[in-house]
Amino acid sequence: MTSTSKPTDRSIAWGLLTITFFVLLATEQPVGFVRDESVYFAAAESYARWFQFFVTSPSQALTDRAIVGAFDVNHEHPVLAKNLFGLSYLLFHEKLHWLRPAAAFRLPAFMFAGLLVSLTFLLARKVLQRPAALLAAVSFLVVPRQFFHSHLACFDIPIAAMWLCV
Repeated sequence: MTSTSKPTDRSIAWGLLTITFFVLLATEQPVGFVRDESVYFAAAESYARWFQFFVTSPSQALTDRAIVGAFDVNHEHPVLAKNLFGLSYLLFHEKLHWLRPAAAFRLPAFMFAGLLVSLTFLLARKVLQRPAALLAAVSFLVVPRQFFHSHLACFDIPIAAMWLCV
C-alpha cells in the first residue's frame, strides 16, 4: 500500500470531478439520443411537474391520484436519477434558460460521471502512487463507451457511481 496526502488527494479528486463535469458539458451537444433516454426525459419531466405541484399545492400533490399520475411514468426504474434529471431541467432550462432541454436533463449525469472518476482516483490511490491513480481515473473516462454513456440522462453511470460509493 502507498501512503496518501489526504488534502492533496482530495483536491485532485475535486478537480477531476469538476473537469469531468465541464468536459462532458462541452461535448454534450453532438451526442445523439438513445431510445431509453427519451423515456427518461418524459419520466423526469413528469416527476418534476409533481415537485412543482407539491410546492404550490402540497395537500393535493400528496393524494394517491396525484402521486400515481406523476410517478407512474417509467415507475420500474430507480427514481433518484430521474428526479435529478427533472429538477435540473426545471432549474437550468425552464427557470434560468441557461441550457437547452437535453443538456439540462443530462446535467446530473455529468455530476455522477465526475463522481465516478473522482472515486476511481481515490480508490486507486489506496493502493497506487498518485500518477498511476490519476491514470486509472482518467483512463476510465476516456474509454469510448464510458465517455458516451457519461453524456446520457440514463442510469448506467449513476448506478456505477453509486456502486463505487458503496
